[in-house]
Formats: sequence, C-alpha cells, structure tokens
Amino acid sequence: MEHASYTVRNGVDVGYHGSPLHPANGEGRVGKRGIDKTFTLQKVMSLAYYMDEKPNIIIKAGPNAKWYIKKCHPDALEREIVKQTWRNVSRCTMYIINWTPRATKEAAKEAKKPAKEAKKPAKNGLEIIKKMY
Repeated sequence: MEHASYTVRNGVDVGYHGSPLHPANGEGRVGKRGIDKTFTLQKVMSLAYYMDEKPNIIIKAGPNAKWYIKKCHPDALEREIVKQTWRNVSRCTMYIINWTPRATKEAAKEAKKPAKEAKKPAKNGLEIIKKMY
C-alpha cells in the first residue's frame, strides 16, 4: 500500500480477548473476533486504514488462522508483548503498521490544481506606457 509501511515480528502477540477491533460495517468479520482467513495482508491493511480507531497491529496466528486487527501504542509495544509470554504465541506473526498521514480534502484539491503561470515582466518602460494609453 502506498499509504503504509510495516515491520514483521514472528512469535509475538499483544492483547487478548478484548483487544481485536473490527470495521464499523463488519466487512470481513468472522465470528465474534477476527477477520476472514482468506483475506490477504493488503486487504486487511486496507480495512484497518479506514477504521476510526487507527489500528497499528495486524496479527496472523498461523496459515489457517483468522486475521486480527489491534491497536497498541508504540511506546507500550514491548511491555504488551511481554505480557503475552504466558501463552504459546510461537505461530503468531505480527505486522506493525506505520501509517503515513492521511491527506485532507483541501490538500488533495490543491495538489490536483495546475500551477499558475507567472506574469512576464515588461521588457522596458515603453511597453508599460503604451499599455496605459
């Protein structure tokens, strides 16, 4: 995706039962928690991009497991990973998403406008006088 980059960490997870987030429209949701396992990482990232909670973690807990979208403050990430060492997370793959700022509508409009041509200066004072009369 052009609006995000990510880093991958294997064998780690954050949060537990109450932490998974879902899109407001329920797209891709399977059961109480999780996103359809047939979705690709890019599809799950696009779901997360438009969520109001601005999640920054995507978890896949094995090849046949569902996806989980979560949010964790970057400063607390290591502390939250340590909290989950009590359970087996060896098959989990964590994608830590770094979102680029979303462009505002006004900024997008400005970017689409063609550049205005600069006015050409008069060659000499005589042309200015001619235009005046």
